[in-house]
Amino acid sequence: MKKNLPANFLIQKDHLSDILSSFDFTPIFFFYALHLENKLLKNDILTRFKISFLITGTIKVSCNNITYELGPKSILLVPPSILHTIECISKEPVTFYTIYFDLPLQQRMKFIELFKLQQIQCIPSFLSDFTIKFIEDKYNGFLAKEPLTFQSIKILIDNCMLKLLRVIQNNIVEANGKYRHQYSEEKTVLKCIAYLDDNIYYNVTVDDLCGHCAISQSYLYRCFISYLNTSPKQFITTYRLNKIEVDLLQSSKSISEIAIQYGYSSVYAFSNSFKSFYHISPKDFRKQLSNLK
Repeated sequence: MKKNLPANFLIQKDHLSDILSSFDFTPIFFFYALHLENKLLKNDILTRFKISFLITGTIKVSCNNITYELGPKSILLVPPSILHTIECISKEPVTFYTIYFDLPLQQRMKFIELFKLQQIQCIPSFLSDFTIKFIEDKYNGFLAKEPLTFQSIKILIDNCMLKLLRVIQNNIVEANGKYRHQYSEEKTVLKCIAYLDDNIYYNVTVDDLCGHCAISQSYLYRCFISYLNTSPKQFITTYRLNKIEVDLLQSSKSISEIAIQYGYSSVYAFSNSFKSFYHISPKDFRKQLSNLK
């Protein structure tokens, strides 16, 4: 006679697991860095998400007039469009692994909200020896171009986000009136992004977005600050340059062709805009990334 298992043996998906499993993380870059002396690395503002694993040494992270000091086995999670500075402050070598990743646009705001990424997340003493070994193995597999490397790195990101979520957020606030108000702001941001996609080759302005959504500049600003922690004007610049970055990497178009395609008045104007954001010329950017590939 067949015996049924007790109900407490059944594995059921809880609310947080359901949300976390809905995120489609896409790894983009994976690298290892070693710094042998005290130095300021750079002021950085991202177009994608970044997660860094500090293995040895001590760094100082500055963001929005807040400074964090992180030692070995710490983790740093940075959302797009937040200006931050990393400084090596220890005498011993500073070593860390970094993964740049992204999410579909419709998942970005939910991820930022869930992981409280209106600010950088810095978690000290986060990494176990087992996790460090896991990261090192995935990086070595990446360098060796082993089969299933892409999926392995996705698993690494999933694993880290699982542990991070336990630290960052103990509970999820259920839907209420405030959430419905925020959802309206979220829809406005997504509507603006869709408009930018449809008009990516034109010089879209903040006024254009306000007219498309039939809202005031002040409300548009509030929506973008609330969900992306950046102004509409800054987001337009970042979003267009992100698209241009893909063209520089994946197409054989010349720099001048790309400049004309995206509505710049001249190659000079395009190069200035690109260099002010990436701190490198479009030509040198394409060359460096081509060598990396």
